Amino acid sequence: MSDWQRDGRYHNLDGTRLPGPGAAGRLLKWKLGRRAPATLDGSLNRPPRPLAPTLAPAPFQLTWLGHATWLIQIDGVTALTDPTFTGIGPARAIKRLTPAPLALADLPPVDVVAVSHNHYDHCDLPSLRALRARFPDAPFLVPAGLDAWLRRKLGDPVIPLAWWTAHAVGPLTVHAVPAQHWSTRGGGTNTSHWCGYVFAGPAGSAYFAGDTGDGDHFDAIAARHPLDAALLPIGAYAPRWFMQPQHIGPWEAIAAARTLRAHLLPMHWGTYKLTDEALDEPPRLARSLIEDHPMTLLRPGGTWTPQGATGVFQWPDDLME
Repeated sequence: MSDWQRDGRYHNLDGTRLPGPGAAGRLLKWKLGRRAPATLDGSLNRPPRPLAPTLAPAPFQLTWLGHATWLIQIDGVTALTDPTFTGIGPARAIKRLTPAPLALADLPPVDVVAVSHNHYDHCDLPSLRALRARFPDAPFLVPAGLDAWLRRKLGDPVIPLAWWTAHAVGPLTVHAVPAQHWSTRGGGTNTSHWCGYVFAGPAGSAYFAGDTGDGDHFDAIAARHPLDAALLPIGAYAPRWFMQPQHIGPWEAIAAARTLRAHLLPMHWGTYKLTDEALDEPPRLARSLIEDHPMTLLRPGGTWTPQGATGVFQWPDDLME
């Protein structure tokens, strides 16, 4: 049994219980009081940067495909995180607002898939099934407790990882690290865990946070893992009275990147309309708050290496004033 599992439920590092007492009532209050959905800003309505079907990676290359989906290529190993390529949720009711810059069928060979938790926008079964069909031998790494359910849906190999454990794929080691969040689906609330991942190889290391609220886990990760890049969510944070424990905003992502001593690569914004903030608010805030910490805002299809980036998010001239 995991150190963070009690009474058949998984818990956060500091004991924070999510979604917390009275969650159903708070969810109803939020739904009834939601603002009208923001329209797409012109800067977000541009087509994504198109990608060639086969990418020729540098020894350390990170490509954002939108939301929490990254193509992580380190030392010749290709990993894919939380893959979503179209709409999500039951009947794909939550539409994708910016198309994926690379079709699932055009992905380069994927050696490992990492799923951070079982919420629909991170664990999209149609995408995972298509990946299993294309790459039948690639291990799917999942948090502790999610393996039996996902194995029934996809078949093996599905490998569960408890926090602070790891799985090696060639020269790349994938470490499961704590996140502050929760889970539901496939057996009840918090019956499987949630995590982030550190992808580490000789050429460098990247931390993928998945979904997370703020907490001491950033300090714990920094103490164990030297990092080159931190892939951190900056969107899906409003209203704060409801989202704060489970989703960081731009200000917390910047503080976390400083703690992690890593180049900030924002994610989890502009792809799906999940919460109340305007779609262009997260990058606006991140840009205004970043000060002297290194950050690169990519648009979908953008790629970052320690030597530079392509497909950087460009603001319209009127937003630059």
